[in-house]
Amino acid sequence: MPVVDIITNSQEVDAKSLSVKASTYIAQMLDIPIDMGLTTISRNPSMCFGGTHEPTTFVNFVYCRTSKSPEQSTIVGKFTEFICSELGVNSKRVFMNLVQVDPEAFGWDGETLALSFPRNYGLYFPL
Repeated sequence: MPVVDIITNSQEVDAKSLSVKASTYIAQMLDIPIDMGLTTISRNPSMCFGGTHEPTTFVNFVYCRTSKSPEQSTIVGKFTEFICSELGVNSKRVFMNLVQVDPEAFGWDGETLALSFPRNYGLYFPL
């Protein structure tokens, strides 16, 4: 939690470096330990938006909202800025799908987040 998939056609991609930077940025933004996040980077040179192959990025951002989570609009704004800065993609060509999942339906380390987060991290889920 979270699981973030970044798919881009940008030539600026160093996947290993970007995955570490993105993981660090996301952990700080969500105020969670870095060890609970998964970030994947995929380069797809055939991505096309608006009839062109100009640099574009799609982000699938799956997470459980905790008592410390920022608003979704804040997540979209901050992570879009991060993507633009790291990949040189125009913000009008960054698409993001935010998915809040039920902590009872999201597992990590052998149990649901609803069980492990309060006990291991002191993070609670708003009702």
